[in-house]
Amino acid sequence: MNLNVYRTNEKAILIEEYFELYFDKDSIPFKTKIIPVALPSVTYIEKGEHIVTSYLDKFYLKNIVLSGQSLKAYDLEVNEESRSFGFNLHPTALYKIFNSDISKLEDKHTCLKGFCNDTFLFLENIFASNSNSDNAINEAEKRLQSLPLTINIHTKNIDRAIAFIREKNGLLNVTDLLCEISISQKTLETKFKKIVGTTPGKYIKLYRFIKLMQKYESQEIELKELIHMYDYYDESHFAKDFKIFMRMPLKQYFNKEHEMLKKYLQ
Repeated sequence: MNLNVYRTNEKAILIEEYFELYFDKDSIPFKTKIIPVALPSVTYIEKGEHIVTSYLDKFYLKNIVLSGQSLKAYDLEVNEESRSFGFNLHPTALYKIFNSDISKLEDKHTCLKGFCNDTFLFLENIFASNSNSDNAINEAEKRLQSLPLTINIHTKNIDRAIAFIREKNGLLNVTDLLCEISISQKTLETKFKKIVGTTPGKYIKLYRFIKLMQKYESQEIELKELIHMYDYYDESHFAKDFKIFMRMPLKQYFNKEHEMLKKYLQ
């Protein structure tokens, strides 16, 4: 198994990361948990099939796959040689591209062809002609921005909310967002869920959890210090959130090797 992740430049408004994932004959069958990263994604499975099992359903995935916001880890299973690559998108990107209620994609993985055939053909052309990381990132961002994107006062407000959550590393609450953006709580809750795919409260909790896990796997600081730093009351409070997001007990995570998961977090 080989995973490579590349960050996009600050000028990109739709794509945040480009990733490449390979499974050769020596690494299959392969099974791992995938941590939710607070980003939707588009993945081109160039060869092979990926089997994804969430707490809701099982998905057999080929070709171009659209994944909404995931609030819980899911299992990835690969039983044949495979190559895939794609993009993790900005939290508001899917709404801007499709102008539809993104909450319907929460914790779901679907073949893009059945969801929107025009966009499928558009992206298929991008993926087919750009397997090199730099070319794929730059070309895809440029061509996606050429689409008739939905950008209005609501998307701008939610973009500001996302930026503020990131600035604070998830160490805030919905009231803090309301003070920053100056809109009603009902409007924030409704538009955030429609544009991002989940509620602002759930997104904040997930983002805080991800930042803690990234710091831990990068070996920047001890777990006990991180738990205090990220405003968890104690280890049992963190363990409860860990089980919700990761769908496994905290001890089980530390007693096992999770090669792909840890490599991504690092």
